[in-house]
Amino acid sequence: MKWTTEQPTKLGWYWYRATPTGIPYPMKVFHIAEVPYVWPLDDAVSMPRTLLLGECAGEWYGPMEEPPRGLPDD
Repeated sequence: MKWTTEQPTKLGWYWYRATPTGIPYPMKVFHIAEVPYVWPLDDAVSMPRTLLLGECAGEWYGPMEEPPRGLPDD
C-alpha cells in the first residue's frame, strides 16, 4: 500500500493525513443512507466528529484492521 489522494471506496478504517508532512490518524469510513462519511478516532483532531468523505482533501492509506479501543496495557 501507499499514500494516495484518492478517497476510499470501501467502508472501514484508514489512515488519514491532511498534508504529506502531516501527522496521520485513524479515520472510519461509513455510510448514512448510502452517503459516505468519516469519523476521526483521535480526540485531539480539531475537526467536527463526523464529516462528509468529500470534505477530506488529504491523503489516505489503507484499509487497515480496526484500531484497538481504550488505552494500551503498560
